[in-house]
Amino acid sequence: MRKHVLKSSLLCAAWLLVSATAVADWRSQFDADRFSARMDELYRAEQRSTAGIIAGAQADMARQTAGYYARISAERDARYAAFQRAMAQAEAAERSAREQARSQAAAQPAPPSGYDLLQRMEAEARSGKPGLARTLGDAYREGVGVVERDATKAASWYALAAQAGDAAAASTLGAMYALGQGVAKDDAAAFRYTLQAAQAGDETALGNAGSMYEFGIGTARDDAQAVRWYRQAAEQGSVRGASGYGRALLVGKGGLSANAPEAMTYLRKAANAGDSAAQMFAAQTLITGSGGVARDPQQALRWYASAARDFPALYGDLASLYANGSQYGVAPDSAKVLEYAREGAKAGDGQASYLLADAYFNGRSVATDESIGRQWIARSAEAGYPQGIYSYALCLLRGIGGEADVPQGERLLFKAAEAGVTKAQYEAAVMLFQGGQTVQRDVPRGVKLMLAAAEAGHADAQANVADFRAVGELLPADPVAARDWARRSAEQGSQMGLINYGDFLLRGVGGAANPQGAALLEKAVALGEPYGAHAALTLGQYYRDGRYLPRDPALALRWLQQARAMGHPEADQELTTLH
Repeated sequence: MRKHVLKSSLLCAAWLLVSATAVADWRSQFDADRFSARMDELYRAEQRSTAGIIAGAQADMARQTAGYYARISAERDARYAAFQRAMAQAEAAERSAREQARSQAAAQPAPPSGYDLLQRMEAEARSGKPGLARTLGDAYREGVGVVERDATKAASWYALAAQAGDAAAASTLGAMYALGQGVAKDDAAAFRYTLQAAQAGDETALGNAGSMYEFGIGTARDDAQAVRWYRQAAEQGSVRGASGYGRALLVGKGGLSANAPEAMTYLRKAANAGDSAAQMFAAQTLITGSGGVARDPQQALRWYASAARDFPALYGDLASLYANGSQYGVAPDSAKVLEYAREGAKAGDGQASYLLADAYFNGRSVATDESIGRQWIARSAEAGYPQGIYSYALCLLRGIGGEADVPQGERLLFKAAEAGVTKAQYEAAVMLFQGGQTVQRDVPRGVKLMLAAAEAGHADAQANVADFRAVGELLPADPVAARDWARRSAEQGSQMGLINYGDFLLRGVGGAANPQGAALLEKAVALGEPYGAHAALTLGQYYRDGRYLPRDPALALRWLQQARAMGHPEADQELTTLH
Protein backbone atom coordinates (compact mmCIF):
# COMPACT_ATOMS: atom_id res chain seq x y z
CA MET A 1 0.00 0.00 0.00
CA ARG A 2 2.85 2.37 0.83
CA LYS A 3 4.31 1.82 -2.60
CA HIS A 4 1.01 2.59 -4.28
CA VAL A 5 0.76 5.88 -2.40
CA LEU A 6 4.30 6.76 -3.40
CA LYS A 7 3.66 6.11 -7.06
CA SER A 8 0.38 8.04 -7.02
CA SER A 9 2.17 11.03 -5.57
CA LEU A 10 4.73 10.78 -8.35
CA LEU A 11 2.01 10.85 -10.98
CA CYS A 12 0.28 13.80 -9.34
CA ALA A 13 3.57 15.67 -9.28
CA ALA A 14 4.20 15.05 -12.97
CA TRP A 15 2.38 18.18 -14.13
CA LEU A 16 4.64 20.24 -11.91
CA LEU A 17 7.61 18.80 -13.82
CA VAL A 18 5.96 19.71 -17.10
CA SER A 19 5.30 23.25 -15.92
CA ALA A 20 8.90 23.78 -14.87
CA THR A 21 10.56 22.35 -17.94
CA ALA A 22 8.16 22.80 -20.84
CA VAL A 23 9.50 26.17 -21.96
CA ALA A 24 13.07 24.92 -22.18
CA ASP A 25 12.04 21.66 -23.82
CA TRP A 26 9.99 23.07 -26.64
CA ARG A 27 12.55 25.72 -27.54
CA SER A 28 15.19 23.14 -28.29
CA GLN A 29 15.68 22.23 -31.94
CA PHE A 30 14.33 19.05 -33.44
CA ASP A 31 16.50 15.99 -33.16
CA ALA A 32 17.81 14.16 -36.19
CA ASP A 33 15.38 11.28 -35.79
CA ARG A 34 12.45 13.65 -36.30
CA PHE A 35 14.03 15.02 -39.41
CA SER A 36 14.73 11.53 -40.72
CA ALA A 37 11.12 10.49 -40.18
CA ARG A 38 9.86 13.51 -42.09
CA MET A 39 12.27 13.03 -44.94
CA ASP A 40 11.35 9.37 -45.29
CA GLU A 41 7.81 10.48 -46.12
CA LEU A 42 9.09 11.83 -49.42
CA TYR A 43 9.12 8.22 -50.60
CA ARG A 44 5.34 8.05 -50.14
CA ALA A 45 3.95 10.18 -52.93
CA GLU A 46 0.39 9.52 -51.75
CA GLN A 47 1.00 11.20 -48.39
CA ARG A 48 3.85 13.67 -48.64
CA SER A 49 5.26 14.53 -52.03
CA THR A 50 2.36 14.15 -54.43
CA ALA A 51 1.45 17.82 -54.23
CA GLY A 52 5.06 18.84 -54.69
CA ILE A 53 5.67 16.45 -57.57
CA ILE A 54 2.46 17.53 -59.31
CA ALA A 55 3.41 21.17 -58.79
CA GLY A 56 6.85 20.40 -60.14
CA ALA A 57 5.35 18.41 -62.98
CA GLN A 58 3.04 21.26 -63.91
CA ALA A 59 5.84 23.79 -63.75
CA ASP A 60 8.09 21.47 -65.71
CA MET A 61 5.29 20.82 -68.20
CA ALA A 62 5.16 24.55 -68.80
CA ARG A 63 8.94 24.71 -69.10
CA GLN A 64 9.03 21.74 -71.47
CA THR A 65 6.33 23.32 -73.57
CA ALA A 66 8.36 26.53 -73.68
CA GLY A 67 11.42 24.46 -74.52
CA TYR A 68 9.52 22.81 -77.32
CA TYR A 69 8.81 26.21 -78.83
CA ALA A 70 12.44 27.16 -78.50
CA ARG A 71 13.50 23.97 -80.29
CA ILE A 72 11.08 24.42 -83.15
CA SER A 73 11.32 28.20 -83.39
CA ALA A 74 13.97 28.01 -86.10
CA GLU A 75 11.89 25.47 -88.01
CA ARG A 76 8.75 27.54 -87.62
CA ASP A 77 10.43 30.79 -88.60
CA ALA A 78 11.98 29.05 -91.58
CA ARG A 79 8.60 27.74 -92.74
CA TYR A 80 7.02 31.12 -92.22
CA ALA A 81 9.81 32.88 -94.11
CA ALA A 82 9.71 30.31 -96.92
CA PHE A 83 5.97 30.82 -97.21
CA GLN A 84 6.46 34.57 -97.44
CA ARG A 85 9.18 34.16 -100.06
CA ALA A 86 7.02 31.80 -102.08
CA MET A 87 4.12 34.19 -101.96
CA ALA A 88 6.36 37.11 -102.87
CA GLN A 89 7.87 35.15 -105.77
CA ALA A 90 4.40 34.29 -107.00
CA GLU A 91 3.40 37.93 -106.90
CA ALA A 92 6.59 38.96 -108.67
CA ALA A 93 5.96 36.43 -111.45
CA GLU A 94 2.43 37.66 -111.81
CA ARG A 95 3.58 41.26 -112.08
CA SER A 96 6.20 40.28 -114.65
CA ALA A 97 3.58 38.52 -116.75
CA ARG A 98 1.29 41.51 -116.59
CA GLU A 99 4.07 43.84 -117.61
CA GLN A 100 5.03 41.63 -120.51
CA ALA A 101 1.46 41.37 -121.71
CA ARG A 102 1.03 45.09 -121.14
CA SER A 103 -2.57 44.14 -120.41
CA GLN A 104 -2.92 46.54 -117.58
CA ALA A 105 -2.37 50.23 -117.78
CA ALA A 106 -2.76 50.81 -114.11
CA ALA A 107 0.14 50.71 -111.72
CA GLN A 108 1.17 47.34 -110.38
CA PRO A 109 -0.58 46.43 -107.08
CA ALA A 110 1.40 46.62 -103.82
CA PRO A 111 2.85 43.40 -102.39
CA PRO A 112 0.43 41.52 -100.21
CA SER A 113 0.39 42.61 -96.53
CA GLY A 114 1.21 40.36 -93.57
CA TYR A 115 -2.49 40.26 -92.77
CA ASP A 116 -3.23 38.99 -96.29
CA LEU A 117 -0.61 36.29 -95.88
CA LEU A 118 -2.11 35.27 -92.55
CA GLN A 119 -5.53 34.90 -94.09
CA ARG A 120 -4.12 32.73 -96.85
CA MET A 121 -2.26 30.58 -94.31
CA GLU A 122 -5.42 30.11 -92.29
CA ALA A 123 -7.36 29.18 -95.42
CA GLU A 124 -4.76 26.58 -96.39
CA ALA A 125 -4.67 25.22 -92.82
CA ARG A 126 -8.44 24.73 -92.87
CA SER A 127 -8.14 22.91 -96.16
CA GLY A 128 -6.36 20.01 -94.45
CA LYS A 129 -2.73 20.90 -93.69
CA PRO A 130 -2.19 19.95 -90.01
CA GLY A 131 1.42 21.13 -89.98
CA LEU A 132 0.31 24.59 -91.03
CA ALA A 133 -2.48 24.55 -88.42
CA ARG A 134 0.08 23.73 -85.75
CA THR A 135 2.32 26.56 -87.02
CA LEU A 136 -0.63 28.95 -86.65
CA GLY A 137 -1.20 27.62 -83.15
CA ASP A 138 2.44 28.35 -82.35
CA ALA A 139 2.10 31.83 -83.83
CA TYR A 140 -0.99 32.70 -81.78
CA ARG A 141 0.46 31.19 -78.62
CA GLU A 142 3.71 33.12 -78.91
CA GLY A 143 2.64 36.22 -80.84
CA VAL A 144 4.59 36.15 -84.13
CA GLY A 145 4.70 38.93 -86.72
CA VAL A 146 1.26 40.44 -87.29
CA VAL A 147 -0.27 37.75 -85.08
CA GLU A 148 -1.16 38.99 -81.60
CA ARG A 149 -0.81 36.51 -78.77
CA ASP A 150 -4.13 34.75 -78.20
CA ALA A 151 -4.16 31.48 -76.26
CA THR A 152 -7.77 30.75 -77.15
CA LYS A 153 -7.10 30.96 -80.89
CA ALA A 154 -3.91 28.97 -80.39
CA ALA A 155 -5.90 26.18 -78.75
CA SER A 156 -8.41 26.12 -81.61
CA TRP A 157 -5.64 25.74 -84.20
CA TYR A 158 -3.92 23.05 -82.13
CA ALA A 159 -7.25 21.22 -81.88
CA LEU A 160 -7.64 21.34 -85.68
CA ALA A 161 -4.11 19.98 -86.12
CA ALA A 162 -4.59 17.33 -83.45
CA GLN A 163 -7.79 16.12 -85.09
CA ALA A 164 -5.77 15.62 -88.27
CA GLY A 165 -3.25 13.51 -86.36
CA ASP A 166 -0.50 16.02 -85.57
CA ALA A 167 1.23 14.61 -82.46
CA ALA A 168 3.07 17.80 -81.45
CA ALA A 169 -0.16 19.78 -81.59
CA ALA A 170 -2.00 17.16 -79.50
CA SER A 171 0.80 17.21 -76.94
CA THR A 172 0.70 20.99 -76.62
CA LEU A 173 -3.10 21.04 -76.47
CA GLY A 174 -3.01 18.43 -73.70
CA ALA A 175 -0.68 20.67 -71.71
CA MET A 176 -2.99 23.66 -72.29
CA TYR A 177 -5.97 21.70 -70.95
CA ALA A 178 -3.92 20.56 -67.95
CA LEU A 179 -2.88 24.13 -67.15
CA GLY A 180 -6.10 25.86 -68.19
CA GLN A 181 -4.40 28.02 -70.83
CA GLY A 182 -6.70 29.25 -73.58
CA VAL A 183 -9.27 26.61 -72.58
CA ALA A 184 -11.07 25.70 -69.39
CA LYS A 185 -8.96 23.41 -67.26
CA ASP A 186 -10.06 19.87 -68.09
CA ASP A 187 -8.00 16.94 -66.85
CA ALA A 188 -9.94 14.41 -68.91
CA ALA A 189 -9.30 16.36 -72.13
CA ALA A 190 -5.68 16.87 -71.10
CA PHE A 191 -5.25 13.14 -70.70
CA ARG A 192 -7.02 12.33 -73.97
CA TYR A 193 -4.83 14.60 -76.08
CA THR A 194 -1.66 13.71 -74.17
CA LEU A 195 -2.28 10.00 -74.69
CA GLN A 196 -2.94 10.58 -78.39
CA ALA A 197 0.42 12.32 -78.72
CA ALA A 198 2.20 9.72 -76.59
CA GLN A 199 0.87 6.88 -78.72
CA ALA A 200 2.31 8.73 -81.72
CA GLY A 201 5.70 8.89 -80.01
CA ASP A 202 5.84 12.56 -78.99
CA GLU A 203 8.66 12.82 -76.42
CA THR A 204 7.02 15.43 -74.20
CA ALA A 205 3.69 13.62 -74.21
CA LEU A 206 5.31 10.31 -73.26
CA GLY A 207 6.56 11.82 -70.02
CA ASN A 208 3.34 13.68 -69.35
CA ALA A 209 1.31 10.51 -69.89
CA GLY A 210 3.44 8.82 -67.25
CA SER A 211 2.71 11.61 -64.77
CA MET A 212 -1.01 11.45 -65.47
CA TYR A 213 -1.14 7.72 -64.86
CA GLU A 214 1.04 8.02 -61.76
CA PHE A 215 -1.14 10.65 -60.08
CA GLY A 216 -4.51 9.85 -61.59
CA ILE A 217 -4.85 13.09 -63.55
CA GLY A 218 -7.73 12.69 -66.00
CA THR A 219 -7.60 8.91 -65.65
CA ALA A 220 -7.43 6.21 -62.99
CA ARG A 221 -4.10 5.80 -61.24
CA ASP A 222 -2.09 3.00 -62.74
CA ASP A 223 1.54 2.57 -61.68
CA ALA A 224 2.23 -0.08 -64.30
CA GLN A 225 1.04 2.22 -67.10
CA ALA A 226 2.99 5.12 -65.59
CA VAL A 227 6.18 3.05 -65.65
CA ARG A 228 5.49 1.97 -69.23
CA TRP A 229 5.22 5.53 -70.52
CA TYR A 230 8.04 6.86 -68.33
CA ARG A 231 10.35 4.14 -69.68
CA GLN A 232 9.51 4.96 -73.31
CA ALA A 233 10.00 8.65 -72.61
CA ALA A 234 13.35 8.02 -70.91
CA GLU A 235 14.50 5.95 -73.88
CA GLN A 236 13.86 8.96 -76.11
CA GLY A 237 15.84 11.24 -73.80
CA SER A 238 12.89 12.82 -72.01
CA VAL A 239 13.76 14.50 -68.71
CA ARG A 240 10.28 13.83 -67.35
CA GLY A 241 10.58 10.19 -68.34
CA ALA A 242 13.96 9.80 -66.63
CA SER A 243 12.55 11.43 -63.50
CA GLY A 244 9.44 9.27 -63.35
CA TYR A 245 11.20 6.03 -64.20
CA GLY A 246 13.96 6.77 -61.71
CA ARG A 247 11.46 7.43 -58.91
CA ALA A 248 9.63 4.19 -59.72
CA LEU A 249 12.90 2.26 -59.59
CA LEU A 250 13.84 3.91 -56.32
CA VAL A 251 10.78 2.70 -54.43
CA GLY A 252 9.83 -0.34 -56.53
CA LYS A 253 6.55 0.76 -58.12
CA GLY A 254 4.64 -0.41 -61.16
CA GLY A 255 6.03 -3.93 -61.09
CA LEU A 256 9.65 -2.83 -60.76
CA SER A 257 12.00 -4.07 -58.05
CA ALA A 258 13.55 -1.34 -55.95
CA ASN A 259 17.05 -0.59 -57.18
CA ALA A 260 18.50 2.62 -55.78
CA PRO A 261 21.83 2.61 -57.69
CA GLU A 262 20.09 2.10 -61.05
CA ALA A 263 17.42 4.61 -60.10
CA MET A 264 20.09 7.22 -59.42
CA THR A 265 21.38 6.94 -63.00
CA TYR A 266 17.99 8.18 -64.21
CA LEU A 267 17.42 10.63 -61.35
CA ARG A 268 20.83 12.26 -61.78
CA LYS A 269 20.15 12.87 -65.46
CA ALA A 270 16.78 14.44 -64.76
CA ALA A 271 18.02 16.36 -61.72
CA ASN A 272 20.91 17.85 -63.67
CA ALA A 273 18.40 18.95 -66.32
CA GLY A 274 16.37 20.78 -63.66
CA ASP A 275 13.50 18.37 -62.93
CA SER A 276 12.38 19.28 -59.40
CA ALA A 277 10.87 15.88 -58.54
CA ALA A 278 14.08 14.13 -59.56
CA GLN A 279 16.14 16.63 -57.57
CA MET A 280 14.00 16.03 -54.50
CA PHE A 281 14.22 12.24 -54.60
CA ALA A 282 17.88 12.17 -55.62
CA ALA A 283 18.72 14.56 -52.78
CA GLN A 284 16.83 12.41 -50.29
CA THR A 285 18.79 9.36 -51.44
CA LEU A 286 22.14 11.13 -51.29
CA ILE A 287 21.51 12.65 -47.87
CA THR A 288 20.51 9.34 -46.25
CA GLY A 289 22.70 7.00 -48.29
CA SER A 290 19.79 4.62 -48.65
CA GLY A 291 19.73 1.59 -50.92
CA GLY A 292 23.51 1.32 -51.06
CA VAL A 293 24.02 4.74 -52.66
CA ALA A 294 27.03 6.66 -51.32
CA ARG A 295 26.15 9.76 -49.37
CA ASP A 296 26.85 13.15 -50.92
CA PRO A 297 25.39 15.80 -48.62
CA GLN A 298 26.73 18.78 -50.57
CA GLN A 299 25.14 17.67 -53.84
CA ALA A 300 21.97 16.83 -51.94
CA LEU A 301 21.82 20.35 -50.49
CA ARG A 302 22.27 21.89 -53.94
CA TRP A 303 19.45 19.82 -55.40
CA TYR A 304 17.15 20.52 -52.44
CA ALA A 305 17.70 24.25 -52.93
CA SER A 306 16.97 23.97 -56.66
CA ALA A 307 13.86 21.82 -56.18
CA ALA A 308 12.46 24.27 -53.64
CA ARG A 309 11.52 26.62 -56.54
CA ASP A 310 8.60 24.29 -57.32
CA PHE A 311 8.21 22.75 -53.87
CA PRO A 312 8.63 25.49 -51.20
CA ALA A 313 8.16 23.00 -48.36
CA LEU A 314 11.73 21.90 -49.08
CA TYR A 315 12.95 25.19 -47.63
CA GLY A 316 11.78 23.88 -44.28
CA ASP A 317 13.68 20.64 -44.84
CA LEU A 318 16.80 22.60 -45.78
CA ALA A 319 16.49 24.70 -42.65
CA SER A 320 16.06 21.54 -40.58
CA LEU A 321 19.13 19.95 -42.16
CA TYR A 322 21.27 22.94 -41.29
CA ALA A 323 19.80 22.94 -37.79
CA ASN A 324 20.31 19.30 -36.88
CA GLY A 325 21.57 17.31 -39.84
CA SER A 326 24.95 16.40 -38.34
CA GLN A 327 24.21 12.70 -38.69
CA TYR A 328 23.83 13.29 -42.42
CA GLY A 329 27.13 15.12 -42.71
CA VAL A 330 25.64 18.63 -42.71
CA ALA A 331 27.44 21.05 -40.42
CA PRO A 332 25.14 23.20 -38.25
CA ASP A 333 24.73 26.69 -39.70
CA SER A 334 22.30 29.01 -37.93
CA ALA A 335 22.60 31.62 -40.70
CA LYS A 336 21.48 29.06 -43.29
CA VAL A 337 18.68 27.93 -40.99
CA LEU A 338 17.46 31.51 -40.81
CA GLU A 339 17.79 32.05 -44.58
CA TYR A 340 15.85 28.95 -45.60
CA ALA A 341 13.35 29.20 -42.76
CA ARG A 342 12.43 32.69 -43.95
CA GLU A 343 11.97 31.49 -47.53
CA GLY A 344 9.80 28.58 -46.47
CA ALA A 345 7.82 30.66 -43.98
CA LYS A 346 7.01 33.21 -46.72
CA ALA A 347 5.57 30.33 -48.73
CA GLY A 348 3.47 29.23 -45.75
CA ASP A 349 5.42 26.09 -44.82
CA GLY A 350 4.69 25.08 -41.22
CA GLN A 351 8.07 23.55 -40.45
CA ALA A 352 9.91 26.59 -41.81
CA SER A 353 7.74 28.89 -39.70
CA TYR A 354 8.51 26.72 -36.67
CA LEU A 355 12.26 26.99 -37.23
CA LEU A 356 12.01 30.73 -37.84
CA ALA A 357 10.19 31.06 -34.51
CA ASP A 358 12.95 29.00 -32.90
CA ALA A 359 15.53 31.45 -34.27
CA TYR A 360 13.74 34.43 -32.73
CA PHE A 361 13.06 32.73 -29.39
CA ASN A 362 16.67 31.62 -29.02
CA GLY A 363 18.55 34.40 -30.80
CA ARG A 364 20.02 32.19 -33.52
CA SER A 365 21.61 34.56 -36.08
CA VAL A 366 18.96 37.14 -35.22
CA ALA A 367 18.18 39.30 -32.18
CA THR A 368 16.04 37.49 -29.62
CA ASP A 369 12.43 38.65 -29.84
CA GLU A 370 9.76 36.50 -28.19
CA SER A 371 6.96 38.60 -29.65
CA ILE A 372 8.08 37.92 -33.24
CA GLY A 373 8.79 34.32 -32.31
CA ARG A 374 5.24 33.92 -31.11
CA GLN A 375 3.89 35.37 -34.37
CA TRP A 376 5.79 32.80 -36.41
CA ILE A 377 4.90 29.90 -34.15
CA ALA A 378 1.27 30.94 -34.53
CA ARG A 379 1.66 30.77 -38.32
CA SER A 380 3.23 27.36 -38.01
CA ALA A 381 0.21 26.21 -36.03
CA GLU A 382 -2.17 27.78 -38.55
CA ALA A 383 -0.37 25.82 -41.29
CA GLY A 384 -1.22 22.63 -39.42
CA TYR A 385 2.35 21.72 -38.48
CA PRO A 386 1.96 19.45 -35.42
CA GLN A 387 5.07 20.64 -33.57
CA GLY A 388 4.02 24.23 -34.26
CA ILE A 389 0.58 23.55 -32.81
CA TYR A 390 2.16 22.10 -29.67
CA SER A 391 4.63 24.96 -29.25
CA TYR A 392 1.97 27.61 -29.79
CA ALA A 393 -0.16 25.87 -27.20
CA LEU A 394 2.69 26.26 -24.70
CA CYS A 395 3.03 29.95 -25.63
CA LEU A 396 -0.64 30.44 -24.85
CA LEU A 397 -0.55 28.38 -21.67
CA ARG A 398 2.57 30.14 -20.33
CA GLY A 399 2.10 33.62 -21.75
CA ILE A 400 5.33 33.45 -23.77
CA GLY A 401 5.76 36.35 -26.20
CA GLY A 402 2.33 37.75 -25.36
CA GLU A 403 -0.67 37.31 -23.13
CA ALA A 404 -1.71 33.89 -21.89
CA ASP A 405 -4.87 32.30 -23.24
CA VAL A 406 -5.32 29.10 -21.26
CA PRO A 407 -8.58 27.89 -22.86
CA GLN A 408 -7.12 28.22 -26.37
CA GLY A 409 -3.83 26.78 -25.19
CA GLU A 410 -5.55 23.70 -23.77
CA ARG A 411 -7.52 23.24 -26.99
CA LEU A 412 -4.36 23.37 -29.09
CA LEU A 413 -2.51 21.05 -26.71
CA PHE A 414 -5.10 18.35 -27.33
CA LYS A 415 -5.07 19.08 -31.06
CA ALA A 416 -1.31 18.49 -31.07
CA ALA A 417 -1.79 15.30 -29.07
CA GLU A 418 -4.32 14.05 -31.60
CA ALA A 419 -1.80 14.86 -34.37
CA GLY A 420 0.69 12.51 -32.72
CA VAL A 421 3.07 14.92 -30.96
CA THR A 422 4.48 12.74 -28.21
CA LYS A 423 5.13 15.48 -25.65
CA ALA A 424 1.64 16.84 -26.21
CA GLN A 425 0.17 13.38 -25.63
CA TYR A 426 2.01 13.08 -22.33
CA GLU A 427 1.09 16.56 -21.10
CA ALA A 428 -2.53 16.17 -22.19
CA ALA A 429 -2.69 12.85 -20.34
CA VAL A 430 -1.44 14.45 -17.12
CA MET A 431 -3.97 17.26 -17.56
CA LEU A 432 -6.77 14.71 -17.94
CA PHE A 433 -5.76 13.02 -14.68
CA GLN A 434 -6.07 16.34 -12.86
CA GLY A 435 -8.44 18.41 -14.96
CA GLY A 436 -7.67 21.81 -16.45
CA GLN A 437 -9.32 25.19 -16.75
CA THR A 438 -11.52 24.00 -19.59
CA VAL A 439 -10.63 20.29 -19.53
CA GLN A 440 -12.74 17.92 -17.49
CA ARG A 441 -11.01 15.16 -15.57
CA ASP A 442 -11.11 12.01 -17.72
CA VAL A 443 -8.86 9.25 -16.42
CA PRO A 444 -9.65 6.60 -19.09
CA ARG A 445 -8.82 9.04 -21.86
CA GLY A 446 -5.71 10.09 -19.97
CA VAL A 447 -4.56 6.49 -19.76
CA LYS A 448 -4.97 6.07 -23.52
CA LEU A 449 -2.89 9.16 -24.24
CA MET A 450 -0.27 8.15 -21.68
CA LEU A 451 0.02 4.73 -23.32
CA ALA A 452 0.31 6.33 -26.77
CA ALA A 453 3.12 8.59 -25.55
CA ALA A 454 4.87 5.63 -23.92
CA GLU A 455 4.69 3.57 -27.10
CA ALA A 456 6.16 6.54 -29.00
CA GLY A 457 9.13 6.54 -26.65
CA HIS A 458 8.35 9.24 -24.06
CA ALA A 459 10.43 8.22 -21.03
CA ASP A 460 8.21 9.67 -18.28
CA ALA A 461 5.11 8.24 -19.95
CA GLN A 462 6.81 4.83 -19.94
CA ALA A 463 7.49 5.21 -16.23
CA ASN A 464 3.82 5.94 -15.58
CA VAL A 465 2.65 3.00 -17.69
CA ALA A 466 5.04 0.81 -15.71
CA ASP A 467 3.31 1.95 -12.55
CA PHE A 468 -0.15 1.34 -14.06
CA ARG A 469 0.84 -2.23 -14.98
CA ALA A 470 2.40 -2.88 -11.60
CA VAL A 471 -0.51 -1.58 -9.54
CA GLY A 472 -3.19 -2.98 -11.84
CA GLU A 473 -5.77 -0.24 -11.41
CA LEU A 474 -5.68 1.93 -14.54
CA LEU A 475 -4.46 -0.92 -16.75
CA PRO A 476 -4.67 -4.69 -16.19
CA ALA A 477 -1.90 -5.88 -13.88
CA ASP A 478 1.08 -7.28 -15.74
CA PRO A 479 4.28 -7.36 -13.66
CA VAL A 480 6.47 -8.51 -16.55
CA ALA A 481 5.24 -5.67 -18.76
CA ALA A 482 5.59 -3.25 -15.86
CA ARG A 483 9.23 -4.17 -15.41
CA ASP A 484 9.92 -3.84 -19.14
CA TRP A 485 8.31 -0.39 -19.34
CA ALA A 486 10.31 0.73 -16.31
CA ARG A 487 13.53 -0.55 -17.86
CA ARG A 488 12.89 1.31 -21.11
CA SER A 489 12.21 4.49 -19.19
CA ALA A 490 15.28 4.14 -16.98
CA GLU A 491 17.51 3.51 -19.97
CA GLN A 492 16.50 6.94 -21.28
CA GLY A 493 17.51 8.54 -17.98
CA SER A 494 14.02 9.35 -16.73
CA GLN A 495 14.09 10.01 -12.99
CA MET A 496 10.68 8.37 -12.60
CA GLY A 497 11.90 5.44 -14.68
CA LEU A 498 15.00 5.01 -12.50
CA ILE A 499 12.85 4.95 -9.37
CA ASN A 500 10.35 2.46 -10.82
CA TYR A 501 12.94 0.13 -12.33
CA GLY A 502 15.17 0.26 -9.28
CA ASP A 503 12.24 -0.53 -7.02
CA PHE A 504 10.99 -3.36 -9.27
CA LEU A 505 14.47 -4.91 -9.30
CA LEU A 506 14.73 -4.79 -5.51
CA ARG A 507 11.24 -6.21 -4.97
CA GLY A 508 11.44 -8.76 -7.78
CA VAL A 509 8.46 -7.37 -9.64
CA GLY A 510 8.11 -9.10 -13.00
CA GLY A 511 11.32 -11.11 -12.56
CA ALA A 512 14.07 -12.10 -10.19
CA ALA A 513 15.06 -9.68 -7.42
CA ASN A 514 18.30 -7.81 -8.06
CA PRO A 515 20.15 -5.68 -5.47
CA GLN A 516 21.44 -3.48 -8.31
CA GLY A 517 18.16 -1.68 -8.03
CA ALA A 518 19.63 0.31 -5.13
CA ALA A 519 22.15 1.92 -7.49
CA LEU A 520 19.31 3.10 -9.73
CA LEU A 521 17.52 4.67 -6.77
CA GLU A 522 20.74 6.40 -5.75
CA LYS A 523 21.10 7.76 -9.28
CA ALA A 524 17.55 9.12 -9.05
CA VAL A 525 18.45 10.85 -5.77
CA ALA A 526 21.48 12.46 -7.42
CA LEU A 527 19.21 13.99 -10.08
CA GLY A 528 17.54 16.09 -7.40
CA GLU A 529 14.15 17.63 -7.99
CA PRO A 530 11.43 16.78 -8.51
CA TYR A 531 11.57 13.13 -7.40
CA GLY A 532 14.94 12.73 -5.71
CA ALA A 533 13.40 13.02 -2.26
CA HIS A 534 11.03 10.11 -3.03
CA ALA A 535 13.96 7.92 -4.05
CA ALA A 536 15.89 8.83 -0.87
CA LEU A 537 12.87 8.06 1.30
CA THR A 538 12.43 4.67 -0.37
CA LEU A 539 16.08 3.76 0.24
CA GLY A 540 15.85 4.83 3.86
CA GLN A 541 12.74 2.74 4.44
CA TYR A 542 14.21 -0.36 2.80
CA TYR A 543 17.48 -0.17 4.81
CA ARG A 544 15.53 0.48 8.00
CA ASP A 545 13.12 -2.41 7.58
CA GLY A 546 15.56 -4.92 6.10
CA ARG A 547 13.08 -5.59 3.31
CA TYR A 548 14.48 -5.84 -0.22
CA LEU A 549 17.84 -4.55 1.11
CA PRO A 550 19.97 -5.77 4.05
CA ARG A 551 18.98 -4.02 7.31
CA ASP A 552 21.44 -1.17 7.90
CA PRO A 553 20.42 1.52 10.45
CA ALA A 554 23.31 3.77 9.42
CA LEU A 555 22.35 3.80 5.76
CA ALA A 556 18.70 4.13 6.73
CA LEU A 557 19.54 7.24 8.74
CA ARG A 558 21.65 8.66 5.92
CA TRP A 559 18.94 8.31 3.26
CA LEU A 560 16.08 9.47 5.48
CA GLN A 561 18.08 12.57 6.42
CA GLN A 562 18.74 13.12 2.72
CA ALA A 563 15.00 12.89 2.07
CA ARG A 564 14.35 15.48 4.78
CA ALA A 565 17.05 17.78 3.40
CA MET A 566 15.40 17.53 0.00
CA GLY A 567 12.03 18.51 1.49
CA HIS A 568 10.07 15.26 1.60
CA PRO A 569 7.06 15.87 3.90
CA GLU A 570 7.14 12.33 5.39
CA ALA A 571 10.86 12.27 6.20
CA ASP A 572 10.60 13.59 9.79
CA GLN A 573 7.97 11.01 10.70
CA GLU A 574 10.04 8.21 9.17
CA LEU A 575 13.13 9.35 11.09
CA THR A 576 11.31 8.96 14.42
CA THR A 577 10.95 5.24 13.74
CA LEU A 578 14.74 4.81 13.98
CA HIS A 579 14.84 5.63 17.69
